[in-house]
Amino acid sequence: MQRTGGFYQADCVPNPIHPDERCAAYASEAERFNRDFAREEYEKRVAKKIQEEERLARKRTEEYNRDKARWDMMDRGYEEETQRQTGCTARPIHKNNRGGEPVHPITMRYIDSDAGQELKYHDDHMKWRGECRRDTLWRKQQSQEHNIITGAPVRNPVMVPEKPQMDSYRLTAPWDR
Repeated sequence: MQRTGGFYQADCVPNPIHPDERCAAYASEAERFNRDFAREEYEKRVAKKIQEEERLARKRTEEYNRDKARWDMMDRGYEEETQRQTGCTARPIHKNNRGGEPVHPITMRYIDSDAGQELKYHDDHMKWRGECRRDTLWRKQQSQEHNIITGAPVRNPVMVPEKPQMDSYRLTAPWDR
């Protein structure tokens, strides 16, 4: 019969002289009779040395890959610079005096180039956005659909054009013109 009332009951260890397997002092029978401590220390040193060599090899590989990537990037930069310089010297000299703006400065017409067409698209898009804003402001200004005094329907004076599409501004190839 078990005692009640908070009495302490000891957990008996079967053999108090023999340590538990989970204990740090536990050693199997084979380990207890192994007396070659020098060999064991040597194996620990060799394992530690191998581990350090593996770490150094990993570090060496990482540094090599990082340095190789850096040199490859520098080589690409050098090749791009030489191509740019070659392009500058190979360009015809008569094009040096041509302006770079996509609009003719006197006639204000768009130049027939990709840059001119892109500028025309952006200008048309800004005009379209302005008309949309004007229409929105007019609609918010009106509280009624009709004139309060005469009763006539109020007509919206703003005509919003279609939204410009970039595809319609693309240049065709010279052989397709």
